[in-house]
Amino acid sequence: SSGFVGAGITLLAIFGFQVRFGSVYSGIALLLSAFMLGTVLGAVLGRRVHRNQVAWWFTGAELVLTVCAVLLYPLALYGSGFGQFLIVLMLAGVCLGAQFALASRELSVSGAGKSAAYLTVLDFSGGALGGLIVGVFVMPLFGFVPAVVLLVVFKLLSLLGQLLTRRSYGFTIQRAQ
Repeated sequence: SSGFVGAGITLLAIFGFQVRFGSVYSGIALLLSAFMLGTVLGAVLGRRVHRNQVAWWFTGAELVLTVCAVLLYPLALYGSGFGQFLIVLMLAGVCLGAQFALASRELSVSGAGKSAAYLTVLDFSGGALGGLIVGVFVMPLFGFVPAVVLLVVFKLLSLLGQLLTRRSYGFTIQRAQ
């Protein structure tokens, strides 16, 4: 879900930027670069998280990604500057990069090294689907608000899945494998 929402947030930021400022041509490179820089910073941050705090950081990133998706609508209508879009995209990138690093680390610690390759494939597949579904289908046919709602629902379902698979609930993803 993170790859899906990450791609969706990036596309909605581009659409929102266009709504707010009338053109994306001069700013699209900065928007995408801010997101990618965020993913790098998030990956570095995710690698530094203490082993006991991985689940909390991952869950926090789920929440922040949800907030980033919600913020795009008011930014598109009432945002006062280009910097606000850059900050939201960079923050979304940090969350995505951190989640990827945290999940990869968990897989490598649990001895499931082969699963890390599947994690990469799933993340990129989610990004491709998010880009296509949000950018080609939902946004053009239904508008900005339904696209934001779709991303928020995806992240909330993912967050619910994270909470239900915590050890305190007696079931973990590792035990299910």
